[in-house]
Amino acid sequence: MKSFDNNSPDVSQVAKLRQELNEVLQERDRANVLARAEKLAASYAKRQLDVAEVTIAKLQEEITLLKSKPLQEERDRANVLARAEKLAASYAKRQLDVAEVTIAKLQEEITLLKSKPLQEVVDKHC
Repeated sequence: MKSFDNNSPDVSQVAKLRQELNEVLQERDRANVLARAEKLAASYAKRQLDVAEVTIAKLQEEITLLKSKPLQEERDRANVLARAEKLAASYAKRQLDVAEVTIAKLQEEITLLKSKPLQEVVDKHC
């Protein structure tokens, strides 16, 4: 009878430690999923910015080329350059807006993932 009483606290202690271990492992897995999501968001935003930079560089080359070509009238030249610069600025702004919206959506997703139980996150993304 005495040995049974001595083992009871050990069994409950083991169960408690097992529960704590499971909680720690779940939190670690959740942190890993969130870290991957944040890394993907940053990578996507960087790609969007890279595309915008390449497009801006191409448009700047085109502007330089237009500036170097003789045109019939100086007014036409100024209009063409102004339009090209306006298009370049507009395109760059749209690309940055898209990147900002994408980042905001991914941050919302990350916030949502942080608020859900780990199993739902794993089920949704795996």
